[in-house]
Amino acid sequence: TTGSVVSTGDVHAITIDAGDMVFSPDVIEVPAGKTLEVTMINTDDMVHDLKFANGIQTGRVVPGEEVTITVGEITEAMEGWCTIAGHRAQGMDLMVVVGQTEK
Repeated sequence: TTGSVVSTGDVHAITIDAGDMVFSPDVIEVPAGKTLEVTMINTDDMVHDLKFANGIQTGRVVPGEEVTITVGEITEAMEGWCTIAGHRAQGMDLMVVVGQTEK
């Protein structure tokens, strides 16, 4: 499953699926200076969450639920991961990368 991306004004919105110990997509390209908004949908049969290196997080999301958070302005690469015990070690992480500034 792939996420959807919408970039309007200063906000870059993306939908991420969380399931099978992965985030999809697991690389998010955001134009420099845009504010990243993430909607995480838990498509799994267990609880997941998503925390970014800047401290912003979804909180625990139960199966079938979705949560939208504003991660903030993206100026440099940043990691994100599931904080549930053992999930990050099993590959449940993602990377935000800075793309080209939109004209």
